[in-house]
Amino acid sequence: MLYIEFDILDQSKFTDFQYIYTVIADLKRHETQESMSFWNKLIPDYAKAYFPLNDKTVIYNHITFEQLVEYLQCNLDAEFDALDTIEKNRGRLDFTAFGYPYGGMDWLILFLKAFDCPAYQIYNGFNTNKVTWTADFDFECEVIDK
Repeated sequence: MLYIEFDILDQSKFTDFQYIYTVIADLKRHETQESMSFWNKLIPDYAKAYFPLNDKTVIYNHITFEQLVEYLQCNLDAEFDALDTIEKNRGRLDFTAFGYPYGGMDWLILFLKAFDCPAYQIYNGFNTNKVTWTADFDFECEVIDK
């Protein structure tokens, strides 16, 4: 099982994420895809605003909202196992990758950040890593346990 541990900077945004998580988990479980209109209604404006509007506004290594939706629906070959609060103002998202490559967790980390839930630690299947944010879209991972 892989995981992302994150800080909860805004409880109301985390509550929004919890609801969206259940929708995504259900869609993945039933192997269902939804229209972009569905996603535009589901995801709050503040979270959509975190992502550039289109390819013309994308800076290196950033993703658009449409690319994120495609990743969540099609390119993330994983099952969401759990989303929990692990201590005050900290949470954890557990998921299982179905194969390799499964789509990676980088964009999932960015999706959490759009809800003011920046990752601080991940387990990628090989190592536990400390996450250090270097910019709004950029982070580095340092192995802390093999």
